[in-house]
Amino acid sequence: GRLVKEKNILRLVKLIELINIKDNTDHRINIIGDGYLKNKILKFKCVDYKGVLNQAEIISVAQKSDVFCLPSKYEPWGVVTHEMSALGLPILISDKCGSADLVNNGVNGFTFNPLNEASIISIIRKFILLSNTEKKEFSLNSIKISKKITHNQWNNTLLSLLD
Repeated sequence: GRLVKEKNILRLVKLIELINIKDNTDHRINIIGDGYLKNKILKFKCVDYKGVLNQAEIISVAQKSDVFCLPSKYEPWGVVTHEMSALGLPILISDKCGSADLVNNGVNGFTFNPLNEASIISIIRKFILLSNTEKKEFSLNSIKISKKITHNQWNNTLLSLLD
């Protein structure tokens, strides 16, 4: 990912750090990518910085993760949401991302307002408080929902743009 202001990663990291301090917890966040905010992000204890990774490495990190979060202030689509849901990750996503369509609140994840810190904190805590059984159900539902978008659908959409 691009570690830039629009992606809202710095705000997310700050809020996870705040949750850890207030709740005396040690939640970690894997950050994949590079950009001008890297050095600011690295200052937080909750960050496990992975750098720029290839596809196989990203999949490996995802398979060891509990949830995927896309906190962008604006994102026309966000293919990564589809990729992570196909891998079975529950999704926490900004309601400013087009790919938020892949999230059914309370079914495979939650949406939040990326400009409202209370909204982000609330959704993170809501996910944390889910039971392991509920998180597993979210994971299975993510896989099911990801299958609603197929290569044929994408091809047809692209072809319709040419007409």
